[in-house]
Amino acid sequence: DLYLEHTRLATIASIHNSMSNYDELLVYNDSCLQIAQLLKDSFLLIHSCNALGVGQAYQEKFQAALKWFKQSQQLAEVLFARSPYYEMKRSADQAPFFQRIPMGTLCRDVAATYIELNAPDSAEKNLDKALAFSYQYKEYYNVVPALVLWSEVALAKEKDYEQALDSLEKAYRLSEQASLTAYNKNLILQRKGQIYAAMGQVDSALLYYERTIDFSKKEENLKLLVGVYQLLQDLYYEQGDYANAYTYQKKYQEAQKRLKDETYEKKLAALEVKHELGTLRDNNEMLAVNNRLQ
Repeated sequence: DLYLEHTRLATIASIHNSMSNYDELLVYNDSCLQIAQLLKDSFLLIHSCNALGVGQAYQEKFQAALKWFKQSQQLAEVLFARSPYYEMKRSADQAPFFQRIPMGTLCRDVAATYIELNAPDSAEKNLDKALAFSYQYKEYYNVVPALVLWSEVALAKEKDYEQALDSLEKAYRLSEQASLTAYNKNLILQRKGQIYAAMGQVDSALLYYERTIDFSKKEENLKLLVGVYQLLQDLYYEQGDYANAYTYQKKYQEAQKRLKDETYEKKLAALEVKHELGTLRDNNEMLAVNNRLQ
């Protein structure tokens, strides 16, 4: 059953994603795309193209990511023009169900990639679409990251600090309705700190950076902690406070080392899983041969 095989491969891809094994993630996502093409299932094609874009974006290959994101978006637009819902199948012998086409998420992914490619006008057009779709269907989990991206567009286009802060404030208030993870909320606080630093309001910037540090430690989020330590190092250096700049440089280096060690442990765990899966597959093949011989 190709539908079940697609689900199995997508699940394995998700595991590799959680372990930051992005090369393996792309391999499994590509296999999902091939199955979607065999099935000629438009919704699975949309999902598979988007997943490949995500994998490329993780590796900072943004031109390649944009190609996949736009392909996913274009396929979705064709379906959405007929109906916002698509008839899905979990397996060949099960009854289908209806799934809403995630236009808001797809437009947001395109916008985020345009921001990385320094194309704020194209990003703004897609963010307007993302917000329109997300508000229409009350997808607040998608509205919040779109508003965070919108703050980046405001800064990139016109250095409009007030508009950027207003967008982030809306995002933070909505984050409660969206039931977002602490990471997303902390990222909003960090972005606020960056904007206040750019405005020269050092005390406000430090306040939001310290709040980000507190939350990051509480949630044990090393990735966010590394980022805010680097921002504090840069801020103190620009202020001529070299003692504090050195303090946060040391903290940054220590957190970065811990993050690398954590990533290595995840990759080691992934290798162990691969070995176990390989052994299990070999055993299954031997059992199949024995069954045929009996």
